[in-house]
Amino acid sequence: MIRGQNWKLDFDRAFPPAKVVIQILNSNGMLIDEYSFKFDQKGKAK
Repeated sequence: MIRGQNWKLDFDRAFPPAKVVIQILNSNGMLIDEYSFKFDQKGKAK
């Protein structure tokens, strides 16, 4: 888990395939938006 001032990056260690989730938080720590990326066996983002 990597955390910034208003964002959080979380990733699944099972690789491949891997899933990366980026969560955008407001100043109160409430979730505003979430982006999810999946990678196939060749490491290409889907």
